[in-house]
Amino acid sequence: MRRILSAAALVAALSVIATAADTAPKLVVVLVVDQMRADYVERFKGDWTGGLKRLVTEGAWFTRAAYPYLLTITCPGHATISTGTFPSTHGVFSNQWWDRESGRQMQCSDDPSATNFGYDGPGKDHNSGYRLKVQTFADRLMQHRIRRARRMLESPAFDRVTTAEIGRRVGLLDPSHFIRVCRRLSGCTPQELRLRRG
Repeated sequence: MRRILSAAALVAALSVIATAADTAPKLVVVLVVDQMRADYVERFKGDWTGGLKRLVTEGAWFTRAAYPYLLTITCPGHATISTGTFPSTHGVFSNQWWDRESGRQMQCSDDPSATNFGYDGPGKDHNSGYRLKVQTFADRLMQHRIRRARRMLESPAFDRVTTAEIGRRVGLLDPSHFIRVCRRLSGCTPQELRLRRG
């Protein structure tokens, strides 16, 4: 009897684990700690009590991860992590390089057409990821969200749902941000998408 109960408990536990693994996570956190050696995690994790400890004990941990390219420096590494591609594909191969067009040394994120904004307003620096030749995971996620919103806006089943609520349902909680992103990615506002259908 004891063996049958143990076997039943094991099967139940395995089915719970399999079900949990099949469900999509509600939140994905990618943490990059620049210049932190991998052995520091083992060395200092006993001192951690909050977020870092939880990430190490409950999160995915890749002990054999490697960069299959030469320069493991900040810009190419972050571009590789955010796009899932290598420097030969995403185009960011170093932290800085000589730019022939401008005739000067450029940082990987220099963008004369961008303006950084801080808590105190516009800053002096001009940075963006415009040099990336491929989309980031965040870009793809936003496109997916707008496609889902568009399907809802174009469906009569959602006529009684406000555009702000549709934005919330796809993960864009701020209505004005939803409008801006929708206009940028689809060429019109959520309300215009809805009106087009009629």
